[in-house]
Amino acid sequence: MAALLKNSETSSPHRIRVDRLSLKLVSIIVGFLVLAELLILIPALPRFHLSEMQSRMRELSFMAELRLIEEKGSYTPTPLPAGCGISLLSPDGKELWFGNPATVEAAMGVTPLPWSEDFIDQLGLALRAITATSSEPVIYQVNTENLMQAGVHTQLKQHFTLDLIMPKNIISAPIRIFLIESLGLVLFFAILIGVPVAFFVERRVIRPLKRLAEDMTEFAHDPYQPRAGGIYAEGEAIISEAQQALGKLQQATRNELLQRDKLASMGEAVAKINHDMRNVLSSAVLLSDRLEQADDPRVQKSGAVVSKAIQRAVVLCGQMLTFLKTPGQIAPKQLDIRTIIDECADEIGITISYEGPDQLVVDSGYFFRLLHNLVNNAHNAGATAITIAIWKAGSYAVMDIADNGNGMDDETKALIFKPFAGSTRGSTGLGLCISRDIAIAHGGDLKLTRSNENGSEFRLRLPVEVLGEMTRNRFWSS
Repeated sequence: MAALLKNSETSSPHRIRVDRLSLKLVSIIVGFLVLAELLILIPALPRFHLSEMQSRMRELSFMAELRLIEEKGSYTPTPLPAGCGISLLSPDGKELWFGNPATVEAAMGVTPLPWSEDFIDQLGLALRAITATSSEPVIYQVNTENLMQAGVHTQLKQHFTLDLIMPKNIISAPIRIFLIESLGLVLFFAILIGVPVAFFVERRVIRPLKRLAEDMTEFAHDPYQPRAGGIYAEGEAIISEAQQALGKLQQATRNELLQRDKLASMGEAVAKINHDMRNVLSSAVLLSDRLEQADDPRVQKSGAVVSKAIQRAVVLCGQMLTFLKTPGQIAPKQLDIRTIIDECADEIGITISYEGPDQLVVDSGYFFRLLHNLVNNAHNAGATAITIAIWKAGSYAVMDIADNGNGMDDETKALIFKPFAGSTRGSTGLGLCISRDIAIAHGGDLKLTRSNENGSEFRLRLPVEVLGEMTRNRFWSS
């Protein structure tokens, strides 16, 4: 059923093979149809049993009418079917028995069972008939009027009840044949309906989806290789829309990858130039130090200005290298988070209050850089105090870093994570970009949640594994 489709540009015929999913689909459809038919068949068993038993009872009632006529006319008695017998009870209490002497003798003294046409009773009798579990004949007591027909039974009118002796498992064979034929018919129609439906679904759904999956797999293996056009399922709106969406996604991804390749090449060139620039700046720092130590006050003043400019250039080069070297393989380990926070506070010169667990499982160097960038940006924005709080929220560990600075305007908010779009003079705008890359490398994300005249707040969301195996407490556990 499922097709191994070759490239649409080739003219060779498609190879067809049965797919496991198609077989499962056929099995499910046939199974559901059989189950549905069985739910219909089960109520039919009691009705079939009742119909068969009523037919035999009417047959015996005709035999009883015939025997009564023969008794009055001294005719030769007509034999009853093998194993069957009849007992008639007249209004005066007289009981008449007809049948084989052995059958009549076996029935003597046996309490007749009242005949019931109730659905549950008939279902039980039908199941017993199918399994053939009866070990002896059964006597059913039936009201005579229920079997009489107008103008036919004239002799039975004077008898109230009939005790009908039925051989054991009398209708086991007919009901088994009925069940086998019904199940065969059910299975036939289930296959007759299920196979075409499964074939249709295979042709119109599964095969296009497989081609779609193969296309995605090939694209993942080699995103630069253009894909041959073609229609996976002509006329199928959903799959056609999926194909179009996949085509647009592939084209957009391919364009993005090409753009990133260009940026990567530029980044490598910048990194090499940056390395040389740092060497040049190192020499310039030594010269600026000598200028600051000169005897001429004007030279000393100029040397200080030159030194600050060089320091800014060194910082810019460092940030450029950090930005180009996106965090890849991080090495998380359990460490004291308060130590990292204290180092940031001492280096930047700002007060940081912390609420949360004492230890986290993160990469020490990268996580220090992340916090340092956030705290340093807040300090440059006029903040005098930083608050850091962390807690568990579902499958994430959430850390909020809030400050009491001057906040940001809407234009600045839109550019905070854009490289080289610094909001202050001399800023490269790379600090938050680097922090976000570090958060992503840890399996999380970083975003601005609040910024107004009362300060700004950034939310760092990380996988809950960063909390380690620590015991929950009221500070950080929900």
